[in-house]
Amino acid sequence: MSIAALAILAPLIAAALILVVRRVPELLALVGAGIGMIAAVATLIRVAAGARFTAALPGLPDLPLRLTRVSPLLHGNVLLVVGAVGGVTALVTGLTAVAQRDLKRLLASSTSSQLGFMLLAIGAGAPVAAVFHLVTHAPWKSALFQGAGIFQHARDSTAFADLGGVGRAHRRVFVGFTIAGLALAGVPPLAGFWSKDAIVAATLASRFAWLLAPLALIGTLLTGAYVSRALRLVWDGDGVDAPVPGARWMGAALASLALLATALALARRPLDRLLGAAIPENSIGLAGALLAAAAGLVMGWSVPVARLLGPLRTSAETGFRVAGGLDALVVRPALVLATLAARLDGAILRGVFAVGRGTLGVTRVADRVDAGDHAAVMGVGRVSLALAALSRRTDEGGIDRAIADLVRGTRNLGAQARRLQSGFVSRELVIAVGGGMLLVVLLILLR
Repeated sequence: MSIAALAILAPLIAAALILVVRRVPELLALVGAGIGMIAAVATLIRVAAGARFTAALPGLPDLPLRLTRVSPLLHGNVLLVVGAVGGVTALVTGLTAVAQRDLKRLLASSTSSQLGFMLLAIGAGAPVAAVFHLVTHAPWKSALFQGAGIFQHARDSTAFADLGGVGRAHRRVFVGFTIAGLALAGVPPLAGFWSKDAIVAATLASRFAWLLAPLALIGTLLTGAYVSRALRLVWDGDGVDAPVPGARWMGAALASLALLATALALARRPLDRLLGAAIPENSIGLAGALLAAAAGLVMGWSVPVARLLGPLRTSAETGFRVAGGLDALVVRPALVLATLAARLDGAILRGVFAVGRGTLGVTRVADRVDAGDHAAVMGVGRVSLALAALSRRTDEGGIDRAIADLVRGTRNLGAQARRLQSGFVSRELVIAVGGGMLLVVLLILLR
């Protein structure tokens, strides 16, 4: 199983340890172990937040002091679980770093190990020591990655097999890389020594010192081992170096970070005052941390990794994977679910497109029907208009004209008849006789 998956299972491992060393009634407190983990991280963030904003909140001068006290949630077995998780993380990832064949993989495992140290401090009831280690960790780990990047440019690789002698070829870079590495290992007077000493002192002062202090010291020994191993592998050997573009600028950045890795040791007392709580100190812890770091440095430089780790090397190199590791337990199932989701999404999308195409087809048919209805209505309208125009022409040119002609003829006839009505009896008698004769002739013709 990979480191991430092991970190998820670590609370269960710690709970199993407690089953051995504590009484059964106390196991009820382990139900809150997961909550304790979250609360521990939250406390670490709250401490940092209190330190950052104290000056901006004059009404809350005692906030950092209150925040550095252990939360009521973090007591008893919950603190033990948090510390055990941190210690297991520091040890497992420290062994993983020792076994690595790649410089950047070593540094990545180292980062996980140092996060384990911070959890150890929280489990020991000293989140202020965790904050101090977090602050000092930033410049030296940045310097180590900066140096690794320069070495990678020079050899186009970060595998130790390809980096042999790169430190000898880039001595100034190697000096900065070494300073940062020794700070990581906890060598005085560098900042890492003081922050790691604070964590060891906190574990010795804890009521769980019987478990947390050995974890911290063994983690410190492993840190020294993988640091000195990395330094030896990049110093010894020969190789062909390529030109490194921007080497001066990258070297200047590395130098400034190495300087910070040294100078942040002076931040201990100001950080005490800023947080309103003392960073733990212990002369026995200081000596123990120094001896563990020295032993680790010697072992990592002089003892081959195969002999150093023995049968653990293969498992450590793969991150102590169990049941296929994170890839088998999380990544592959997630990919299968993602594939199924993609297929379902594709089917839904195809269905939506099919419905859309069908709707467009129906819309086109409806458009055609509508266009036909429109054409028919327009045709009927044109015929009606033509009939209306014809009716109008017929009405105006035929019937109206005939009526007008009849009216004119009637009026003319009336005017002619008016002339016959002169008032003379003789004339009217002649007309009457003429009309009678005409009538007789018509009757004869029609008989």
